[in-house]
Amino acid sequence: SHLDVFENVDFGLRMRKEKSIREKVLKALELVQLTGFEKRKIENLSGGEKKRVAIARAIAFEPAILLLDEPLNGLDAKLKESTKKLLKALQKKTGVTMVFVTHDIDDAFFLGDKIAVMNA
Repeated sequence: SHLDVFENVDFGLRMRKEKSIREKVLKALELVQLTGFEKRKIENLSGGEKKRVAIARAIAFEPAILLLDEPLNGLDAKLKESTKKLLKALQKKTGVTMVFVTHDIDDAFFLGDKIAVMNA
């Protein structure tokens, strides 16, 4: 929480000594619609903006698979809908495979291409 948005997204890239860190961070922020937020402190962001920073941090690595554990929890209805649309658009733009855990069947049907139901 002591880092600004840019530092938060680039943290893992710096630890791995990646190349083109600035470009990767700016691309990730653009994909999650946070262009211009680079210098903002995390504690000054809304809940939805914080979730998008977390998603940007994950996609900055350009992963083959993105694991999302209840990414819509704690969001109000309007923000939940916009975040669902953002995740769907992100999947289409990047082609990354997403494994998405949710208890909400509507979210699963909206976001999923394949759905597995676990019971007990």
